[in-house]
Amino acid sequence: MFAGSVIDRQRQEQSCRASRRHSALCTACKYHGKNAIWQCGHRCEIIVLLIASKHGIAVYNLDDQHRDAVRVHAGGRTLTLSPSNQAVITSKQNTAFEQVNPLETMAYRRVTDFEIGANLRAFNSEFSMLSAISTIKPLKSIVSSKHPEARRISAHLLKTAAAMVQLKAGLESYQKVPHSRLSAFLSQN
Repeated sequence: MFAGSVIDRQRQEQSCRASRRHSALCTACKYHGKNAIWQCGHRCEIIVLLIASKHGIAVYNLDDQHRDAVRVHAGGRTLTLSPSNQAVITSKQNTAFEQVNPLETMAYRRVTDFEIGANLRAFNSEFSMLSAISTIKPLKSIVSSKHPEARRISAHLLKTAAAMVQLKAGLESYQKVPHSRLSAFLSQN
């Protein structure tokens, strides 16, 4: 369903070792089920959460240091994600974010959707950096780590989170977006 390159942990670790800067940080970039927090090399300073699910793929920009550093190519379009923004790429049949939300414990706002071609739909929104840090276990372990490199990354991540809170203060509040649940009611007459 999706065309593009796949990022796998083994290639990431080989690249890290080849750069002669391999450190304990690589063990902090763990898989969490099918989820991966991925730090894109040592120079570009990007932290992205990738989630593959039966509904599609989600990309969360947790931190970057360059404008337009995180781009998602799908359906002939390119979506650019700034920190605290996410995109879910799914099939066109999914018309509500509630159907495809990969992290129900995360808080979102300003959810938009649009068709991007190739029978695909994109959902785009802002997410709460604070809820991301408290929800995502590998991210929480980076923030609480004592390793010097992890502390440096954590400091920048928290600085980005504080900046997002300040820049976007006064906007609508974040809301959790749970999956639609079907429930039955039995009437006893």
